[in-house]
Amino acid sequence: MSPPTPDVSSLIRQLKAVVSDPECCLASQKVDLIDTCRKAAITLESPFEAFQRLAYSVVIFNLAVPLVATRIAQDTKVLDILVENHDVKENEALPMPIAAIQNRTTLDPSVLESLLDYMSTQFMVEATGSGQYKATKMTHMLLTPLFQDGVFHKTGFEIGQNTSAEFFDWMESHRPQSDAFQRFMQLQFASLPSWLDVFAIDKELGPLVEDDTPVFVDVGGGNGQQCEALLKKHPSIQGRIILQDRPDVLEKAIINERVERMPYDFLTVQPVK
Repeated sequence: MSPPTPDVSSLIRQLKAVVSDPECCLASQKVDLIDTCRKAAITLESPFEAFQRLAYSVVIFNLAVPLVATRIAQDTKVLDILVENHDVKENEALPMPIAAIQNRTTLDPSVLESLLDYMSTQFMVEATGSGQYKATKMTHMLLTPLFQDGVFHKTGFEIGQNTSAEFFDWMESHRPQSDAFQRFMQLQFASLPSWLDVFAIDKELGPLVEDDTPVFVDVGGGNGQQCEALLKKHPSIQGRIILQDRPDVLEKAIINERVERMPYDFLTVQPVK
């Protein structure tokens, strides 16, 4: 039997009342309430929101642990192991003893235990008691291309790669990292509304546009996804559509023949006027 649907509006009112008068909570209730609210906040996140929180915790809070823990769990297949351990018939995750996880990884047992304990506090995995863990919604999310490529790209660059080279210079000679970066840039905003949904470019341009008029220049446009989106929505639009990026990026761009590929360093003077 399914649990009753919660009255969310009533729940919100009650939480606001608690915020206004936190002393209404008994000492024995506070820990459980805080833990439940944190879990609710993470569970309700969209993939985009979850990644922004994870990736930019380093920038905003100088806290690299969530990102580093995720990278370790991805690289050592800990997340894959937990996701694979599920009841196919019931379509639900099953608890897995830490010893069974250890048998399938190369991590030191103490490191694995510390990793799983930390990740359970962030609801990346769930600790079910007696040294057992199971996958959560967040576990599955961390294995999607957005998170795999995003974490691969975001983890401490200069220290992690042991280099003093500029980011984009280094990328030119490291294809896997460059490809991950381009996929991440394409996927991270895929679930959000597009600028084309709110800006009527065809109406804004007016009737004076000629074939040689620059109408859209995507600086650092990567694979050219914004140029493609523009032409898909407005296939008969007149004028020049230009994709600017580093030469090695432009070589791999998959774009409409109408899009001009223009090598450009965005730290120099813009050639298109």
